[in-house]
Amino acid sequence: MIRGMYASASGMSAELDKHQVCANNLANINTVGFRGSRVAQRAFVQDLQAAWQVEQPQGGGTILAGGEVDMRQGPLRQSDNPLDMALDGPGLFVIQTPTGPRYTRAGNFQLNIQNQLVTAAGYPVLGEAGPLTIQGLDVQITKQGQIYVDGTLAGRLRIEEPSPDAQLTALGSKLLDVTATAPATQTAVKQGYLEGANVQVMEQLVAMMRGLRTYEANAEALGTQSEALGELIRAVQSGE
Repeated sequence: MIRGMYASASGMSAELDKHQVCANNLANINTVGFRGSRVAQRAFVQDLQAAWQVEQPQGGGTILAGGEVDMRQGPLRQSDNPLDMALDGPGLFVIQTPTGPRYTRAGNFQLNIQNQLVTAAGYPVLGEAGPLTIQGLDVQITKQGQIYVDGTLAGRLRIEEPSPDAQLTALGSKLLDVTATAPATQTAVKQGYLEGANVQVMEQLVAMMRGLRTYEANAEALGTQSEALGELIRAVQSGE
């Protein structure tokens, strides 16, 4: 009975965590370059099997298996700002941060007072030779990421694609941490465009409704088991 109560309680906790992920996804549907997150869950006994190397451990409950960054392409919209860029394909812009290079799909770039190309948060955008400096009026960017300023090549964007086995972690300021990348071969730069969030609203709403029903079912099961346990305790105390 106690094991059943734990299973119900852990299931409720997992659904709350999934609900928070969906809510965060929906809150960022208008955020440029936002990557949605997905969560998976598994039975607690799977962890017991791995930890104790037993075939049929005694246990119950549900735990989250961790978050996963959704890398599906988001919608592209034209902005006509020459410093706005979108990536058509799986590639990522490489950004210099105080903790090292990080990655993003948000291409709403601007110039700082040193005429460096930076993100909305002020982090330098990296080219193949380091931070990119743009000094001039006419900025043209090719599909391959080459930046021409007043007809002169000023540099080339450093664009990389996650390796098939790479682990991606969402960070603040729309940045990603990627464990393994390679130079982009399947990605094209679109100047004057921005990529919107890749969040599917109906998908998130359905997930939230399904999670609510699961949460309510677990809560009802927990209440029933709690009442049964109470009755058992009272029976033992009364000597019946």
